[in-house]
Amino acid sequence: MTQAGFKISEANKKNAAALKNMEKADENLRFANEAFDAGVITSSDLMEAQTAWLSANSERIDAGIEVRLCELYLNKAKGKMVQ
Repeated sequence: MTQAGFKISEANKKNAAALKNMEKADENLRFANEAFDAGVITSSDLMEAQTAWLSANSERIDAGIEVRLCELYLNKAKGKMVQ
């Protein structure tokens, strides 16, 4: 069970990093939208910010799933049923 606990700890760290990265991507996309509306950046720059946001969101989702799976595996190792 020590290994499962370690995996949960690592998954939580990864999740925290993904959430922080998502916050940065949100802010970057907001600035990019404002800059595009003001005519300061090109549509290519805006699409780059959108792509970065999508990537960050995907990583956030994956990290959340990993945390949940690790919790389930730990509960299984402990013999607990989870709904």
